[in-house]
Amino acid sequence: MWSPDMTGELMFVVQPDGSISYANDGAKSLIRTDPNESIVGTSILEYIPSSHQTALLNQFERIGRGDAVSMGLRVKVSMESNDSREFIALNTSVEWDGSDQILLLLFDTDEELPSGLSARTMDASPIGITIGDATLNDEQLVYVNDGFCKLTGYNREEILGRNCRFLQGEETAKETVADIRRAIDAEEPITTEIRNYRKDGSMFWNRLTITPVEDDTGAVTHFLGFQEDVTDRKLYEQEKALFEMQAEATEQTVFITDANGAIEYVNPAFERTTGYSAEEALGENPRILKSEQQDEAFYRELWQTITAGEVWKAELTNRRKSGELYRTTQKITPVINAEGTITHFVTIEEDVTDAQFIEQVLYV
Repeated sequence: MWSPDMTGELMFVVQPDGSISYANDGAKSLIRTDPNESIVGTSILEYIPSSHQTALLNQFERIGRGDAVSMGLRVKVSMESNDSREFIALNTSVEWDGSDQILLLLFDTDEELPSGLSARTMDASPIGITIGDATLNDEQLVYVNDGFCKLTGYNREEILGRNCRFLQGEETAKETVADIRRAIDAEEPITTEIRNYRKDGSMFWNRLTITPVEDDTGAVTHFLGFQEDVTDRKLYEQEKALFEMQAEATEQTVFITDANGAIEYVNPAFERTTGYSAEEALGENPRILKSEQQDEAFYRELWQTITAGEVWKAELTNRRKSGELYRTTQKITPVINAEGTITHFVTIEEDVTDAQFIEQVLYV
């Protein structure tokens, strides 16, 4: 579920009819001189000029129907001082208090760029933000924030006036590029993950979101882009997939628990050996295999050993789901993160001799 701590922008959570469910301090300060005064229950339309209200509600309706995950719009916001300021409003579907609502983020446009857009607020973002002008040939970039420069290694002079395809390389998936092109041509939002390359040639996985920005007539004037480096997650997913492929092929029982002992993964050999399906085992404690053939001192020593970060190895008797007893030799290895904290325990049958497989398990 989305959390209001995920971003520091000016933001509202509104219902599809515009009723405000939440506003952060920055948003309240924008439209009220007293930020302590609650605006929950009022309508966002009270602070939007009538010329922009229909277009904004139209986007809320389309997101609510599921026609789009997110949409952008250039709007003016009226303040209590009777002044108004122009923003780019990014509207996104979000779960709030158990219901589907709209997250409305406002990007300041007070400081003019060549495109009439803004640099303030965006430069403070930890992710890359770009703005492409839909009225220019090839949707040339007219703005990039500091996060985008840091992510890619290029400076602004090398970026502005170009299309983001300069980040593509020989291993960038052509199918993903085609999907992005189709979304832009159709003036539709898209979120995808694409293999991109920095200035120094190093590869990174880019979680890219492109959202059309419309004016009050419904014409798309710009494309707002968000780029997030998800390389670590993608590499983890690849390593995890490799581990699972190996674990599911081995004849030896493998299961993994969290630091509290709740089972998070079992391989098919575990299901065959114990009689418990993965669905039955996940979330349970390995004590479901307890046979009463070992006394409490045995398990106390086991727990003290592995929670101290040491490997435990022993021969023991377990009980299958059917009640049948079976003898096994197990090795339990703690998994410790970079901070030295135990995060998981990996249990593997001792007669596994593939050291590379064991190393792969511990790495993942």
